[in-house]
Amino acid sequence: MSYNALYNEKELLQNIAQGDERAFFSFYDHYSALLRPFLFKYTRVESDVEEIVQETFIKIWVNRDDLATIENVKAWVFKIASRTYLNYLKKAIREKKRNLIAGSGTAVETVTPFERTSVGEISAAIKQAIGKLSEQKKRVYAMSREQGLMPMEIAEKLGIPVGTVKNQLSAALKEIREHLIASGHGPVLIIYTLIKIF
Repeated sequence: MSYNALYNEKELLQNIAQGDERAFFSFYDHYSALLRPFLFKYTRVESDVEEIVQETFIKIWVNRDDLATIENVKAWVFKIASRTYLNYLKKAIREKKRNLIAGSGTAVETVTPFERTSVGEISAAIKQAIGKLSEQKKRVYAMSREQGLMPMEIAEKLGIPVGTVKNQLSAALKEIREHLIASGHGPVLIIYTLIKIF
């Protein structure tokens, strides 16, 4: 039975929060199918994708008590997956450095600028990019990403058309992406925070 046929999403989240494993596996089947192609674009290794997906859903299960309060479930799941991927990437970089040091006594020359970029630098670049947005775009972006609101909800709260919200959010994401790329951060970093809401 499909995800949508088995439960409406609110009921499913409430059941998972209460420890319903059947509901959780339905949730897993639905969202893991969305995450795999998304993650594969960045890892290009299926075994790594599976490891990240599994770790993502372990975190979701551990934090299942929060599920019933999540407004935008898809954005929340993708945010957890993105953070999990970033942690995986940092671990891979650390291992590469250790191996290089063990093999040649130095890792500096073979580590790329991207690999030396810290999470703090990425966060600072994102904050700087957000700071350059117009007040309207900042407000829409914050309501979407920080509060997890859907475009319809943002439109109602701000008293503007849904189309305007979508245009403002799209423009904000584009400006942030362009700032990150201009700052020397590759597209892979964009998934750290810029998960689009469909």
